Amino acid sequence: MYVAIEGIDGSGKDTQLDMLSSYLREKNVPFVRTAEPTTFLPIGLFIKGLLRSCYHPSPSAMTLLFLADVVEHQRERVLPALGEGRWVISSRSFISTLAYQMAAGVEKDFILGLVRALGLRWPDMVIVLDVEAEVALARKRERRHMYERAQFLEEVRKNYLALAREFSFYVVRADRPPDTVFNEIKNILSSYL
Repeated sequence: MYVAIEGIDGSGKDTQLDMLSSYLREKNVPFVRTAEPTTFLPIGLFIKGLLRSCYHPSPSAMTLLFLADVVEHQRERVLPALGEGRWVISSRSFISTLAYQMAAGVEKDFILGLVRALGLRWPDMVIVLDVEAEVALARKRERRHMYERAQFLEEVRKNYLALAREFSFYVVRADRPPDTVFNEIKNILSSYL
């Protein structure tokens, strides 16, 4: 089972993945926790550096970089873990590339065409943590990067909600206490455990 937890920056993805990790351990479910952009591959580290730099590549170039990281991430970590029968729980997937790069002006069909051409594995389940941009940004403690602006993040949020409708992703309101949010996630996953 490949589960992607999605949402704008500050929506609570890491908090929910911490709770999901503990829950899966309690249930004796073998799993791998991961994230995109990756922190163990050079492409992901390069992207993270770019996001915090004063150089901002074009949205098309960023799309290609993000998808290159996804290709390697799936090859190195996601597909091997799934092949061994382990769950993969991930903070983000290429769904983030869709939501963010569409907000930056890249056509959805262009991105989906690349996803198809690259043969990327879709998550089995996508859970979008939905929260308004102002609430999410108020949660952020660290220095912000080039995508962390309220107006931009509201566009990303709208994209996530539209993608959720189109592809039947789960949407969980994330402006509530973490335990409440996680109880809803547990209910979503209950039929798989």
